[in-house]
Amino acid sequence: MADREKILRYFKAGGDEQLAAKLLDLAEGANKSRKFRVSEFLDPHAYNAAEISAANFDNVKLEADGGFANAERVKVAYVAEDFYGQPDFGMAFFLAAWDKRYYDLSHRDILGAFMGTGCKREALGDIVFVPEGAQLVVERTLVNYLIGNLTQIGAAPVTLKEITREELLQKEEKEIGKSTRLNSSHITILTPRFLICV
Repeated sequence: MADREKILRYFKAGGDEQLAAKLLDLAEGANKSRKFRVSEFLDPHAYNAAEISAANFDNVKLEADGGFANAERVKVAYVAEDFYGQPDFGMAFFLAAWDKRYYDLSHRDILGAFMGTGCKREALGDIVFVPEGAQLVVERTLVNYLIGNLTQIGAAPVTLKEITREELLQKEEKEIGKSTRLNSSHITILTPRFLICV
């Protein structure tokens, strides 16, 4: 069993005490119920906090899912070790389509329109642009609400269509490369995988 106060003190120094308290509540709930508890969508920083909180429980493991294979924003499930089912992450998938000949929408535009409907940022996973528009991962409980309310992004009329997980396109991984010459040696560094050639 985790020492809650010690963990909260650790996160308080970084200003993440409320986040840690939420995550600890989920982990404790999974431990007590012998089932699972699922978070909202977490950014990479919050995911690290989830890993730390899960590591403090002997009988709870952490699973993550963001819809896309290499999702940046994920939901985590704290799963009791003696639970043999699959956790339900409660996600739905959408294709938001608009006429790209007349409207050039950005990630910021889509996020702003989503939040403009009154939904929290934590209810939206990744946004991936595709030829028809963009694919979104959202909380399943918002499906009917979004279909009725997210009809426009900026000035662009938008059609939302629920799709299956199998229809999601893979996100492209961004690799930042840097090359430099030092004393006739060629060094290549690729992040985040850190490939170094000398």
